[in-house]
Amino acid sequence: MKVLYVATLHRTGGWLAEAFAADSAAHIMLEETVGVTASLAKLRDEVFDAVLVCHEPGVLDALEFIEGLKAGGHDEPMIVLGSQPAAQVEAMVYEVGA
Repeated sequence: MKVLYVATLHRTGGWLAEAFAADSAAHIMLEETVGVTASLAKLRDEVFDAVLVCHEPGVLDALEFIEGLKAGGHDEPMIVLGSQPAAQVEAMVYEVGA
C-alpha cells in the first residue's frame, strides 16, 4: 500500500513511519511531503492508495486542503491527523469527505 503523509515543518512523519514499520501485517510505503504545494505536486505525479493529512490550524488546514482535492476529482481515502479532540472536528472532517 502506498500512502502519502501531508505534513508541516512542526509535525513530520517519523513516528508514523515507525508505526507502519512495526506493523508486520501489511507493507506500507510511506511518502512524506511538507506543505500544500509539495503535496499537490506529488499527487499530480503519482498515485496513492490513501492520503494522511496533518491538521494544524494556522499552518495547514487539512479540511480546506481535502475539500480542494475532492473538488478536483481526487477519490483516495483521506484521513485527518491532529491534536484536537475528535469531537471538535469530526463533523467537519466527514463533511469534506475524509
